[in-house]
Amino acid sequence: MERCYEWAPFSNDIIITRQISFTYFAVLNVVTGVFCQSAIDSAQNDHANVVQSMLANKEAHVEKIKELFSRLGADKTGLITYGMFEEGIQSPAVIEYFETLGLDVWDAWSFFKLLDLDAGGSVTCGL
Repeated sequence: MERCYEWAPFSNDIIITRQISFTYFAVLNVVTGVFCQSAIDSAQNDHANVVQSMLANKEAHVEKIKELFSRLGADKTGLITYGMFEEGIQSPAVIEYFETLGLDVWDAWSFFKLLDLDAGGSVTCGL
């Protein structure tokens, strides 16, 4: 009987220490999760980062369009006629290029009219 009494206080200390450790790490995990989620939300809503991202995307798209115009033959003049556009759009490289821009050009004339804002028969790009 005495032996059981001697062992009991020691086992209670171990059990209590484990419970405190488990609770401590659980609370730390929750606090860390809340902090990380707050930091992620803050970074996503940061106006400066959003504007910078939009400008970077715009610059990338402008460069892609300039490269497309260059492929279609606007190297020297900076403009493309419908004939140049229709001829260039048949190229697999140009079709692939439009796909990378997320455009599906199934009707060359309709697409060209969308680009030709002044209805002058040619599209210009400041190269």
